[in-house]
Amino acid sequence: MKLLIILLLSLNIIHTMDKPLEMKIIYFNGGKENKPEVSKSDRNRISQILDKLFSNCNEALKLYIDEERIKEIKKSDSGVEIFLGVSTIFKTKSLGNYKVEKIMIPFTGDFAGDEKSSVVTIFAGEKEYFTPALRNSNGYKNVTELEKIIRKASGHIRN
Repeated sequence: MKLLIILLLSLNIIHTMDKPLEMKIIYFNGGKENKPEVSKSDRNRISQILDKLFSNCNEALKLYIDEERIKEIKKSDSGVEIFLGVSTIFKTKSLGNYKVEKIMIPFTGDFAGDEKSSVVTIFAGEKEYFTPALRNSNGYKNVTELEKIIRKASGHIRN
């Protein structure tokens, strides 16, 4: 009987790990927003990318971030805002753990990385975005992959 319970618990853990995070995704570009239809496999990949991005955050941006600043970014830049279905703890290697319900990652603008500077900024929080924002000095490739997934699901494919 104990063996059966252990087997069922193990299968449940494996099934849970296989599930992507429940999320609502908003793609923003120059003040316009849309809600892309992201497949289960792409949501799973987004979950993996978010884990990588948070895990490798190595700096806290010493800049006060309020809702007005967030609105400015969404109005002038492009990026993604992700609302998680449940509070999720993301672990960073050097900055500790962060309890998160929403995430915003700019693809363009002052807080986005590029090929020369791979530094990307992650805005995260529960009800409101918290200060400081997190930086990942090597996250550009992950954000580029995330952008491709989001743009494809939004019907905005950039070559």
